[in-house]
Amino acid sequence: MWGALLCPLLWRLLLLLSPRDGVCAAPQAPAYLIAAPSVFRSGVEEVISVTIFNSPREVMVQAQLVAQGEEVAWSQGAILDKGTIKLKVPTGLRGQALLQVWGRGGRAEEGPLFHNQTSVTVDGRGASVFIQTDKPVYKPRHRVLISIFTVTPNLRPVSQKLEAYILDPRGSRMTEWRHLEPFCCGVANMTFPLSDQPVLGEWFIFVQVQGHVYNKSFEVQKYVLPKFELLIDPPQYIRDLDICEKGTVRARYTFGKPVSGTLTINMTVNGVGYYSQEVGRPVLRTIKIHGSQDFDICVKDMIPADVPEHFRGTVSIWATVTSVDGSQQVAFDASTPVQRQLVDVRYSKDTRKEFKPGLSYVGKVELSYPDGSPAEGVTVQIRAELTPKDNIYTIESVSRGGLVGFEIPFIPMSAQHVWLETKVVALNGKPVGAQYLPSYLSLSSWYSPSQCYLQLQPPSRPLQVGEEAHFPMKSTCPCNFTLYYEVATRGNIVLSGQQPAPLTHQRSRRAAPETPIRLMHLSETEPPPAPAAEVNVCVTSLRLAVSPSMVPLGRLLVFYVRENGEGVADSLQFAVETFFENQVSLTYSANETQPGEVVDLRVRAARGSCVCVTAVDKSIYLLRSGFQLTPAQVFRELEDYDVSDAFGASREDGSFWWAGLAARRRRRSSIFPWPWGITKDSGSAFTETGLVVMTDLVSLNHRQDGGLYTDEAVPAFQPHTGSLVAAGSSRQPPRAEKTKRTFFPETWIWRCLNIRSDISI
Repeated sequence: MWGALLCPLLWRLLLLLSPRDGVCAAPQAPAYLIAAPSVFRSGVEEVISVTIFNSPREVMVQAQLVAQGEEVAWSQGAILDKGTIKLKVPTGLRGQALLQVWGRGGRAEEGPLFHNQTSVTVDGRGASVFIQTDKPVYKPRHRVLISIFTVTPNLRPVSQKLEAYILDPRGSRMTEWRHLEPFCCGVANMTFPLSDQPVLGEWFIFVQVQGHVYNKSFEVQKYVLPKFELLIDPPQYIRDLDICEKGTVRARYTFGKPVSGTLTINMTVNGVGYYSQEVGRPVLRTIKIHGSQDFDICVKDMIPADVPEHFRGTVSIWATVTSVDGSQQVAFDASTPVQRQLVDVRYSKDTRKEFKPGLSYVGKVELSYPDGSPAEGVTVQIRAELTPKDNIYTIESVSRGGLVGFEIPFIPMSAQHVWLETKVVALNGKPVGAQYLPSYLSLSSWYSPSQCYLQLQPPSRPLQVGEEAHFPMKSTCPCNFTLYYEVATRGNIVLSGQQPAPLTHQRSRRAAPETPIRLMHLSETEPPPAPAAEVNVCVTSLRLAVSPSMVPLGRLLVFYVRENGEGVADSLQFAVETFFENQVSLTYSANETQPGEVVDLRVRAARGSCVCVTAVDKSIYLLRSGFQLTPAQVFRELEDYDVSDAFGASREDGSFWWAGLAARRRRRSSIFPWPWGITKDSGSAFTETGLVVMTDLVSLNHRQDGGLYTDEAVPAFQPHTGSLVAAGSSRQPPRAEKTKRTFFPETWIWRCLNIRSDISI
């Protein structure tokens, strides 16, 4: 009888005891958080991050991709605490698909622990194509040499069939290649002979891979190779519109000898006023030249009359040199900016568009001259306001290296929006008055129901491959949590892991108490509010190894889970210096040689590489520059794979100016724009990283209601830039050699080869 009565009482007592009491506590069921790229790519092996909570044993996680009701990809992996699963997307797939996941225990008799699914977008572009020709311009009867390089987002070769064709300027398809296969390492070579009477003008090469079309153009002209190179060396920018600047024209033969003759300079100024194009007066001068010649650029003689304060334009310069033997070369330059405001103000890309209440806000202002060079010795005033009357921060600072950093020590917990204003007040200590228009940035508040916030601190410089990156972070709640992290780059997850709670706590320290900021009111009739409460802030850090897969841009996501299931997260973007895993070098047996002598070229690369080598007459580059494939073009292509969402960011990196502000400064309350930022939460950190989330435990989406919108602001004009374009025609002079040369190749080497060891050509 006592046993019968004791059992129910004991059972009720056990139910009242928490698991921490350690008495017969029922184990918690495993929970999960699964993050995957929001955009899958055709033919790419996508990485899915899996985090398992409350499971002492491995969980078998299965993932499958379903398109139009059919399974198209499947993978699985055993996960303990945290790990990844790789899912290969079939080639040719595109559109919407369903990502489904299951979690199962280690025993066969156990049923599924969890199941979830989410929609993802499948982009058919899973590879990049680079097209290279041996020359930018061809003559009739020349042969066009073409190389096509196809690589994955990880710069791995794609040996896939492709289609290519060539169109003439009239749009007629002159030739095509179907089912073209790369001969090695994703490289395909083609040749196309031009007829003796081709259509002159711009021709196009089209390449189709995985349903995407890439193109590159070349020209067909009856040209004569320029005998000499003509360059215009203008000033970087016009410092004072009332003072003449110096420019230089340089003319040298390709073998280095200076050119003597007559130089004709034609100059004018073109730019943009309030709403119209402003055209200046032309200036024409003719002088003698021997190798190089300076000339004056007097903008006051060319600039349109009564240009507004915010006028921005460029100096257009045409230079024509006629040598003593009758050869003529023409060059054009429009790279010299002209503007009344000498300094441009812009908030840096790593300056956040949102703030974390209770934490400091760190920002950076970039100051540059019209040519983009850093502006030194510029005094700027930076203000932070909650409303037109509530100023919480004001500082004046002088630029160093074209940068001004600032830190708002504390933003009240009740703040919803902050308005930043930056204005140039002095140049080299000399006040500028109201000449410069201010630049603004709207900041939105981050929201957390528990008021727990994480804030990553960005690196002070671009990271380097091979180093250990250090990411400090602040937290408004104690740093005794297990920190989970994801690194995404090129639209895929490249690193996933966790930092145990003891290590996070070991690396933490209590930050210096933040000084509460008293809101300074412009109106003396309104009493100031009570001081903000002090917030205990701890600082911890995360260290990660930088790998080549993170080049050129990566995004770091960190998060932890509170006891009530709330997720606390943050993310930031970081830059990594460009780096190729496969290092290639090319050396010559001699830097200078005589006609008819043999020169050896030695190529070094990783064993098994396919290396393409070309050697072209230097004079070709004078006809059309910028046609060669460069590392910068490759890494710009890789940046296009990034699907990070700039959630809530305004145009032009969030900063803008309005011409009417200068005239209406006395009526600030009437033109103070309403904040339009969307309140962010931890779910925004995943969205910004380009990830979708499935979870049965973590609460991420707390509140994302928007504010009011202002009238559309006018984006700041950017300095006009131009590139050097050279074209020329000349008579072929008589040659002094006794033996007449009849073979003048412009392309000397065009060859691709496999590397087994050091190879000489």
